[in-house]
Amino acid sequence: TVHSEWTSSFLSWRTSQDGERRLVIGRPTRSLRRSEPKEGGFQQLETRVPSDACTCSSCWRSNLLRGVGGAAGLGLLLASGQPEKLSKAFLVQEMAGMADYERLVRERKAQTFQKAIKTNVERLVEVGVGAGVNFPYFKQAGVKEVMAVEPNLNFLQKAQAAADRADIQLQVRQGVMEKMPFEDNSVDVVVGTLLLCSVQDLRQSISEVQRVLRPGGRYIFTEHVRAADGEWLRSAQDLLDPLQQAFAAGCHLSREPLPLIQETFEKVNAERWSLFDDEFTGGKPSGLPPHFLLAPHISGYAEV
Repeated sequence: TVHSEWTSSFLSWRTSQDGERRLVIGRPTRSLRRSEPKEGGFQQLETRVPSDACTCSSCWRSNLLRGVGGAAGLGLLLASGQPEKLSKAFLVQEMAGMADYERLVRERKAQTFQKAIKTNVERLVEVGVGAGVNFPYFKQAGVKEVMAVEPNLNFLQKAQAAADRADIQLQVRQGVMEKMPFEDNSVDVVVGTLLLCSVQDLRQSISEVQRVLRPGGRYIFTEHVRAADGEWLRSAQDLLDPLQQAFAAGCHLSREPLPLIQETFEKVNAERWSLFDDEFTGGKPSGLPPHFLLAPHISGYAEV
């Protein structure tokens, strides 16, 4: 017989070789216990596996545990004596924890970049490069060089490793979307994914993209947005939005940037989709997809 016990090992403190204690953020796990016959009776065997190993592709228990673990981590940041240092490390770990999200949306993002990046583009700007998760799509499109604008240089090592794997030349400038370090009409392509949720000034950020793009240049985006009025998810977003903003690098759960993009650019090609769509859930009526609070999305490009 096999028994499954769900636990969370999302948070733990570890001591490094230099004696410094660090907060380690991992994945929830489950314990699989099985009874096997042996001489004179049975023996109990136990194996610990990531909760992702559940045979259900959209297990609500796994995704709920991740949310609880993340909330607990935010509480520890408050209680620690070094909240600023830990918050930066937490942000990097959280991005690493988005790997399941990236796997889920891989095909959708690949389609977006395939449609939006013109065949003769070898150099582009990415704002909020993070850990470089978009580099494989850039490589497929023939991009050779990325100029990154990134406010959090804790990502630099991960981004450089991703660039090396994709054989892309990477240059990083510390900065924000509201004030990019480029001249007017000097850039062919600006990419920003899961970024507008956390900028301080949404209108200024979109206007800044328009400023740096050359005529015919494109702004390529994928953003999570607010759910429709009256949906339970919209109520959940509204309820948790203040906490999300306070501890997740200013991320807003209920922003709606598409009207501003359409107001700013002459041509906009965008579509709405959700992590609750059949292509992500396999048509199953129940269960929560990973990062379900971010479920509604917009993807596409805007052209000057």
